[in-house]
Amino acid sequence: MASEGESGAHTAGGLITQRMAAERGRLQAISYMLFGALMFLLGVSAGAPSGVAKWLYVVAAVVVGIGLIVMGVLSLRARKRRVADFEAQHGVGAGRQTPVGL
Repeated sequence: MASEGESGAHTAGGLITQRMAAERGRLQAISYMLFGALMFLLGVSAGAPSGVAKWLYVVAAVVVGIGLIVMGVLSLRARKRRVADFEAQHGVGAGRQTPVGL
């Protein structure tokens, strides 16, 4: 059984686990950007709004779309920064898995 001081080292994991933690969230950020682009396009392509409800839909779709795109870009930049910090600390390519036979 590990003492309390050693358990912190065990939870940190190896380089592969640490790199995976630094890269986690990339797919979610890309999904935000794609869904935001879809919302933006739906809002813009709604045509000329004639009623108040349609104006609210267009404005909401465009605002939510732009917000999701911005959130996705910021999340991707944060992930890139985390990976760069990880590589600065452990070396370029540390923890990267390569397929066998390549």
